[in-house]
Amino acid sequence: MNIKEIENYWLTSADDALDTAIQLFKAKKFSHSMFFLHLSIEKLLKALFVNHKNIEAPFGHNLANLALRI
Repeated sequence: MNIKEIENYWLTSADDALDTAIQLFKAKKFSHSMFFLHLSIEKLLKALFVNHKNIEAPFGHNLANLALRI
């Protein structure tokens, strides 16, 4: 995959995670909804990382650390 495809993967995946978070929230599954919201934000940050750095996003789930690396 090239860099644009990797970025699009993260964006598409983030959108899917956000949709899941919304559906879970509507079902009053709040803790599960928050998990998928966190996942969506993580994937958006990884898309930004790929866009700005032109390399693959690092492995990890720490949002603050990832944001600082962009």
